[in-house]
Amino acid sequence: MTLGENFLIGIDAGGTKSRGVLVEVKSLSEMARAEGGPANPFQVGVDESVRVILEIIQHLRYKAVELNGRIESICVGMAGAGREREVEDLKRHVEAEFVTDAEAALVGGLMREWGAVLICGTGSIALAISPSGERFRAGGWGAWLGDEGSGFDIAIRSLRTVMRSHDGRCERTILSDMILRELGLKGEEELIYWISSAKRDEVAMLAKLTFKAADEGDKIASLILDEAAEELALLAESVLNRLEKPDLILLTGGVFEGQPLFRAKVSQLISRRVKGVRCVRPIKGPEFGAALIGLKRKKRQI
Repeated sequence: MTLGENFLIGIDAGGTKSRGVLVEVKSLSEMARAEGGPANPFQVGVDESVRVILEIIQHLRYKAVELNGRIESICVGMAGAGREREVEDLKRHVEAEFVTDAEAALVGGLMREWGAVLICGTGSIALAISPSGERFRAGGWGAWLGDEGSGFDIAIRSLRTVMRSHDGRCERTILSDMILRELGLKGEEELIYWISSAKRDEVAMLAKLTFKAADEGDKIASLILDEAAEELALLAESVLNRLEKPDLILLTGGVFEGQPLFRAKVSQLISRRVKGVRCVRPIKGPEFGAALIGLKRKKRQI
């Protein structure tokens, strides 16, 4: 690469952590990376979101300056960015384009502008984009209205099961001891105080215990995961069926990346529900997808 090239900045403002990438325009090569904490404003607030995003941008700008280049576009992928009023405050402080986390994941994961994606991380959402640009989504309505099958959903189902078991309304599960030990609590009743102040991502982290319990043969944990997998497959089916000729769906997100057997189970369910569709892993991350979207939008403005 010669000095003086133009660069793109793409950012994935996640609910658990955020990632940024500096991309050279002509070759689309990754030149630098930066990471930060959670930056979803609906979880950490606008001020903290702005701080994390600007910190990542500043780090990547410095790298561009070292390479004697300039930034051509900045694009941030973020949950909820498709609703304009929810990013107005961010745009007052951050000079960037904002797109949904699902679109950024789709473009980066498939390295094309159409197809389908199913995200399972702290939350969940499915998105399909047709070759003509039509968008179809399912899920992504937040912790209280949706996020079925997500890490948060799995954790909440597990916590409710612990309380049911404590009451004697269902059989005993090893989830009870595992969760209490993880949180350093003496008994189930202390969960009331913990949950009242726990952040969404802190709750979602408990999902790892459900997977561990299932691996150890706990029937209730296995049932929770079976139900989560069915919900995720239903999300995927609902958007795939709205495409004329669906071929691929990208499965991505922290839960899928950390639990390959669960990902395989969801893939199998999707393949049964929608014939001819292949489930694939991402080629690039959502931060790279955001950079590509930023470039395309910049070209439209010229």
